[in-house]
Amino acid sequence: MIHQLRRWDNDKLIFEAEAKTFGKMIEMAVKAGANMAGANMAGASMAGANMAGANMAGASMAGAYMARANMAGASMAG
Repeated sequence: MIHQLRRWDNDKLIFEAEAKTFGKMIEMAVKAGANMAGANMAGASMAGANMAGANMAGASMAGAYMARANMAGASMAG
């Protein structure tokens, strides 16, 4: 399935990839060095995703499910 990551404020496409889950697509975005600042991840399931070192400043994650997600060193300011 193709998943897209878009900004919450202007719907601009940040990253797109074919992956089994949204969480796996997020891992791909992190590995690719995508800047996820301002990303709309509200309500997404990212359980177990490795987001270590990601820039997610100002991202919308209300209601996101992130059990066991690795966010070590991730920037979430803003």
